[in-house]
Amino acid sequence: LDAPSTTPQSGGEFAVTSLRTDPVQPVVGEPVNVLVDAANSGGESVTQTVPVLFVDDTGQQLLATGSFTLVPGTSGTGQVTWIPQRAGTGLLEAGNQSVPITVIDGPPAAPADLSDQVSPPDSPPDE
Repeated sequence: LDAPSTTPQSGGEFAVTSLRTDPVQPVVGEPVNVLVDAANSGGESVTQTVPVLFVDDTGQQLLATGSFTLVPGTSGTGQVTWIPQRAGTGLLEAGNQSVPITVIDGPPAAPADLSDQVSPPDSPPDE
């Protein structure tokens, strides 16, 4: 076996080149587009799946898995949509890229969402 080990036999050189969100400041309950840029610098077409993860102090959550098919010397952008369920700080990860992200609480959709600040409806008014 004298084959050089520096070149993968597949011929495709796939890499995630950047990761970003739109909007930049995610809000709980609002859709966030996660954009994953990737490139194929090899000499052959490559098809690659890329899991997109949100990682915080509670562990990691698989948001979605994107699939890229890139011909030699090209790049592309994949998009997945994520709706954060809670506020907090963590990392978005895809391939070898990671970006810090903070999810903030948005304005309440209705007063019922402020259950810890709303008095029970059956309580009599103070007289």
